[in-house]
Amino acid sequence: MENQYNKIQNPHDRFFKETWTNPEVARDFLGSYLPSKISSAMNLDSLEICKDSFVTEELGEFFSDILYKIGIGEESGYVYFLFEHKSYPDSGIHFQLLQYIAEIWRQHRKENKSGKLPPIIPLVLYHSEKRWDVDTRFSSAVMLPNESFLEFTPDFRFILYDLSRYSDDDIKGEILLKVALLIMKHIFDEELAPKLPGIFKLFEDLLSKDTGLKYIETLLKYILSGTESVNEKDLASALKQVAGPKGEAIIMTAAERLMQIGREEGIQKGLQQGIQQGIQQGLQQGVLKGSVESLAEGLELAISIKFGETIETKTAMDIIKSIDDPSRLRDLKQIVKDSMDIKELLARLIS
Repeated sequence: MENQYNKIQNPHDRFFKETWTNPEVARDFLGSYLPSKISSAMNLDSLEICKDSFVTEELGEFFSDILYKIGIGEESGYVYFLFEHKSYPDSGIHFQLLQYIAEIWRQHRKENKSGKLPPIIPLVLYHSEKRWDVDTRFSSAVMLPNESFLEFTPDFRFILYDLSRYSDDDIKGEILLKVALLIMKHIFDEELAPKLPGIFKLFEDLLSKDTGLKYIETLLKYILSGTESVNEKDLASALKQVAGPKGEAIIMTAAERLMQIGREEGIQKGLQQGIQQGIQQGLQQGVLKGSVESLAEGLELAISIKFGETIETKTAMDIIKSIDDPSRLRDLKQIVKDSMDIKELLARLIS
């Protein structure tokens, strides 16, 4: 079965933002991966996530960014976190970082008319099958006839985290961070599915907590949209191996929340389409279509995860696809949860 979530745009961007805008994960990452002489000078508890983004729209397909403001001694500084989510390292990254750093300083100077500029630590997180082979110093991107020209060249070094260079045992951090980095490291791996039980095992103690369930949703969305090598059945098997009898309940809860998220996104998409058309009838149809499509996709995901991929489940999905009544589809969520096997579900769908 084709992953229904592969159509999510920029799944790597979405996962990065959802994970590293969590202050707990951000503090854990900076404390674990910044050079100790840098992190020891920072008050990680003071970390603030700024809303500013410096990546232009045309580069948004390849880069995401997060700016952290953090206490450094008696003053404040910044950590600028750039995530490169394309299949090869970009040799133009030095100039991009220079522009972003200058813009951060420009905004700071606008708010603080005097005093020295705050320090900015540039970080780059890169995940790809191809290893990073671009020098991390800005001066490497400038033509320098000899070393005397260095005196007139701005220079800085960015901190690079190339996940392909880390073994699984080398990946540090608390549970949420470690799971996120492991999934990102292996997302392009054709053998990701067999690795999932071991990765989810790290998550075992959190599976009964709301934070754990919420993060399972984030992981499900990312895995299903970020790779073709894992399907819903693989995820169900991995979670059941780790969670035992409660695995199905966890999966169904996550699937139900995904359905609700999908329905809300579908409605919003329909509203936007209707507004663009400028026709009230188009608006109503857009809302209805977005709601029906997202509800149907959520039900298909839940059925596939709970009952596996069989001829009977395909029949059930075909029946669901033929339903164009959102209220009927919403009622089916409980029916899917209550049905003991696929035959019972089919009987209730047909009745």
